[in-house]
Amino acid sequence: MRNQSLKFPEHKSVIETYLTEIESGDIPELRPPWAREGWLQSATQWIDKQLLELNYQRLSPVECIRSCGISCVLRVKTSVGNIYLKESSKLPLFCNEPVVTAELANLFPAHIPNVLSVDTQRHWMLLADFGEPIDRNTPIKLQKDIYRLLAQIQIKSVQHIDNLLSVGCLDRRLNWLATQIDVLFNDEIALSQLQADEIKQLQTFAPYLENLCSQLASYQIPQTLVHGDLHLGNVAFYKDSYLLFDWTDSCISHPFFDMFELFFPRPDKPFSSALKDLQEEYLAQWTA
Repeated sequence: MRNQSLKFPEHKSVIETYLTEIESGDIPELRPPWAREGWLQSATQWIDKQLLELNYQRLSPVECIRSCGISCVLRVKTSVGNIYLKESSKLPLFCNEPVVTAELANLFPAHIPNVLSVDTQRHWMLLADFGEPIDRNTPIKLQKDIYRLLAQIQIKSVQHIDNLLSVGCLDRRLNWLATQIDVLFNDEIALSQLQADEIKQLQTFAPYLENLCSQLASYQIPQTLVHGDLHLGNVAFYKDSYLLFDWTDSCISHPFFDMFELFFPRPDKPFSSALKDLQEEYLAQWTA
């Protein structure tokens, strides 16, 4: 590398670091599996094995269609259509998505993608095609259908809480969340980007937030399934049904946490009558 000239000189240190890692075998602990050497080959072999057991024929090479710090998605064309492999992060922030998705598909088969195969240790799941995400500018009438469906799934999930926790949904019920406030506000890594006065100010909010957890629990809304990352990009319309996918952040908590964007619009998306309509449609299911 010393005598090589690069079009982008700033890439030199990145390449050198990569080559040093290969030579030493010293890979950063937090680097995701799909960014490591040999992962794609292993994933392809697993896909082929599952397709053989399913009696599907592979018609194309395996291709990566999305890769980021928390997940990776591969796609392959088969004799029955496109099939997808997804692996999500194993960091404590996320659930074991393949197992949770498979159980949700068992409970709500019309509205959860079909999980064909699961590798619980590697957090791999093979999914049948379920179309494309719906447009983020979907008419309000259709968005109301989606939020009504979510509320109905949450209400039906109340009776399955123990089961969902046992298969890997994270426990973020209010009494547990309250105990984590002081832990978070005293975590050196979490606070590392704040100034001393900002940390002190933040820590003064702890009793207030703990009290809010108690207040919210007192309203007797049952804690149940929470998607954790609900937006229209995680909803598809396939074979006349809405499907909710990407359950990486799923947990058991207060259901209204999924409504954050409806009740606390961003500054660039101010409150509107359309948001009010969506609020009322969602809350009406709980009132009933």
